[in-house]
Amino acid sequence: MQEAKSQRRYQKFLRTFEKYKLLILDDFGAKIYDHEECRDLLELAERRYNKTSTIFVSQLPDSKWYELFTDPTDADAFLDRIIHNSYSLPLDSKVSLREIMAKQKLKMIDS
Repeated sequence: MQEAKSQRRYQKFLRTFEKYKLLILDDFGAKIYDHEECRDLLELAERRYNKTSTIFVSQLPDSKWYELFTDPTDADAFLDRIIHNSYSLPLDSKVSLREIMAKQKLKMIDS
């Protein structure tokens, strides 16, 4: 988004993401979002709201997402667009997927 802004093609960039039927944002919440990033996420959420699907993949439970935003007003606006009209699928596993896959591969090798 920042690159699109610097090249003055931000609006075109956002229109592109409006057209995708599904957008997956992986590693959401891997960092704290500053004011400008919050506004960008809000703009993206507003453009897609009730039109297309967006999946947020995060290591954090959605109950902790509010803390990711430096501005509480931005956090309220953004989370209002995505939390209240969504499905949450928490995965609570004590074993990582990598560990499960490694064990399966070892079984295949030993067989």
